[in-house]
Amino acid sequence: MGIKKVQKSKIVCLCGPVRWAEAFAQANMRESLAGRIVLSIAGHARVEEERGLTKEQKKALDELHFRKIDMADEILVINVEGYVGESTGREIFYAIKKKKKIRFWEQNAIGVYNYIRSQRPKIPNAGSIEDFK
Repeated sequence: MGIKKVQKSKIVCLCGPVRWAEAFAQANMRESLAGRIVLSIAGHARVEEERGLTKEQKKALDELHFRKIDMADEILVINVEGYVGESTGREIFYAIKKKKKIRFWEQNAIGVYNYIRSQRPKIPNAGSIEDFK
């Protein structure tokens, strides 16, 4: 299977819990073979201490990921088993606010939608849940 030839490649940013390393790798390959430029997370360690990151470094990486969303045409949420965490929820709301197209790794995104509905009041300036529908 070759890489799909396109005139102008779309840029997709992978978002999701870092625990799904294998799904991130699969999504990166699938999106790349589809001719998309893939932006992803910095690493897959589940706990910042495992990476030896300070709180300041973690915050800087989180901010960098938002800049990747800014660069992207769309985000692909890695929602294995319907799970998203608080950080991914913020990324989804940010993408909504920036009017980015949102796709999901697993097509049944009802778990993500329910999570976002439950978290909306807790995330300031998150955008409208109506944009997500």
